[in-house]
Amino acid sequence: APETLTPAVAPETVLTRSTSGQEEQEARLQLFLSRELQRQLAPILRTLAEIKEDKGPGLNEILGGIGWILGLAALARWLAVRREKPAQGLGQGKE
Repeated sequence: APETLTPAVAPETVLTRSTSGQEEQEARLQLFLSRELQRQLAPILRTLAEIKEDKGPGLNEILGGIGWILGLAALARWLAVRREKPAQGLGQGKE
């Protein structure tokens, strides 16, 4: 859940105790700006929370990567041995 921004003085409190029209207008403006800022920052705060949750590769991914590397190395070795055997076999038969 995204964090909520709270102003130093709650605008609702200022609205209930304001004595002049100018103070009331300022309190309404502060309330509007606070809500608008919170609305616009919500996606950014969600993204930051998701980044914090992403811990990187787990044990399954690490072991899977090692498996792929070993499998490709074994395949390369098998192909190399396979290429060597026919050449050795032909050379031995002619001698």
